[in-house]
Amino acid sequence: MNSRYTREIDIPAQEASRASMVRKDALRRQAQTIMHVNDGRDHNDQHRVCWCSRHVVTEGLMPVLRRLDGGKARVGSVKTCGSVWACPVCAAKVAELRRQELTYAMVQHQAQGGYAYLLTFTFPHYKGQTLAELLPKFTIARQRFQSSKGWKKVFDVKTDAKASGTAGRVGSVNSMEVTYGGGNGWHPHLHMLIFCKPGAFNESQADEQGRLTSAAIDYFKADWVAKLEKAGLVDSTNRQWALQYGLDVRGGQKAAEYIAKWGHEEKWGLSSELTSSHAKAGKREVWGARDHYTPFQMLEMSAAGDSHATCAFREFVTAFDGKRMLTWTRGLKDHFGIAEMEDKEAAAEQELELNLEHPVGFINQDQLTRLVTWGAYGKFLAFAAEHGHIANFQQEIDDWITACGGGVR
Repeated sequence: MNSRYTREIDIPAQEASRASMVRKDALRRQAQTIMHVNDGRDHNDQHRVCWCSRHVVTEGLMPVLRRLDGGKARVGSVKTCGSVWACPVCAAKVAELRRQELTYAMVQHQAQGGYAYLLTFTFPHYKGQTLAELLPKFTIARQRFQSSKGWKKVFDVKTDAKASGTAGRVGSVNSMEVTYGGGNGWHPHLHMLIFCKPGAFNESQADEQGRLTSAAIDYFKADWVAKLEKAGLVDSTNRQWALQYGLDVRGGQKAAEYIAKWGHEEKWGLSSELTSSHAKAGKREVWGARDHYTPFQMLEMSAAGDSHATCAFREFVTAFDGKRMLTWTRGLKDHFGIAEMEDKEAAAEQELELNLEHPVGFINQDQLTRLVTWGAYGKFLAFAAEHGHIANFQQEIDDWITACGGGVR
């Protein structure tokens, strides 16, 4: 490293943040490679992740903005794809905003004397079953479950978010997730955060993991299994497993913990990717029977040459593309005074964050294209974050980009 690049701040948190930018950009580049279709189609007909951060929003120079703590940097006025399923970079931005929205709603609800329950719905699944086969049946089961008389009696809610069921439910937020395991294949599961009053399930105790038990919960577990069986996801061979694990109910602190971590990199498996060794293991080892990997972990494995992970990631994006990251029941955001914002808008680069970042220079479209062509976009951002405090940094920007591809970096 050139001695002129003296560090203003050099602590583990900032270094980890810069490393995360590099890693997520590399993962996005891998996603672009996977989702690009080489059939001669027009650029605009490719999956939107393929053009993420490759073009300017409007003609002219793009500002390079650096966080004051030296942990991050970004290029303003760059088009982003907003895909929360295919793009690790956009997913991180959207997830953080959604976490802030959930946190605000939770604080407001608790201040009003409310309570929150976290329900997780899943079902038996086996290797070889596709997402195209599993997800429609899962959706049918959930719709039937929430349309049942028992559920409506307790958790029914009017469309204007005024509670009407015995639980005093004002609404809920759904988060659909999926992992992949070498033993049982795809593992779709739904998290449902219910805003209601305390004691909705007449629960009296929780185990060490925070799981609640009560007669009401046992009733709903049995009803959920019945709906799964009717949808073709449960039979006599796995009914007992479904009764034990198909529906998990947690409340209070566990629901708050889910809110606190939702939107952070752990949800997407990015933090573990930075330190885990599974991507370096042999291709056959990474798909151990007891292992489960998030889609973005599979993206990392794909970059390491795992063709099975490549196919799995493509299947995942195809199955989830167009779906929302979070789904709020009608009227719930209005109830808490939260403005509606689409994922694409949430992923777009925002204006200068006052008191948090400052402009350190500019780049043009040709320079952006050069960075993308040589796979150096993330490394450039890390460079700007670490050294953007030095004087006359514009010259450093121009020199750094010019050196791309020349074996200097």
